[in-house]
Amino acid sequence: MKNSTGNNKSSPRLMNPESEFDMNTEFGLPGNATRRVMFALDIARECSDAFSNPKIEAILREALNRIWLKLLTIRSYVMTRNEFAVFNFFQDLNLDSTMAEIATRARAIYWDQTYGNSQG
Repeated sequence: MKNSTGNNKSSPRLMNPESEFDMNTEFGLPGNATRRVMFALDIARECSDAFSNPKIEAILREALNRIWLKLLTIRSYVMTRNEFAVFNFFQDLNLDSTMAEIATRARAIYWDQTYGNSQG
C-alpha cells in the first residue's frame, strides 16, 4: 500500500517501551481508545488519501507499534480481532526477514486460535 507521498509504507518504528503500555488491553491502550483506532481504520479503508491526515496516520501507526510490541514481547501472543484488522491493514510494509517471519507467525496464530487449525 502506498502512503500520501506515493512511497511504499516503511518498516514499523517501534514505540518507546517505557511509555504507558498495558499488555492486557487492546492495542495496549486505555479501553476507550479502541473506538478511536477502529474509526481511523474505517476512514483509512474508505479514503485512499487518509494518510494525508496526520491524526489518522498517527493513530494507526501508534496502534500498529503497540501490536508489534506485544508480538515481540510474547512469542505466542494472539491478536484480538481489532488488532488483527489494523495489523492486516499494514500487511504491505517492507519488513526484514526476521520481522516478516514474526508477522507470518502472528497471522497463523491468529487464524489457528480464532478459526481452528484447518489442517486438523
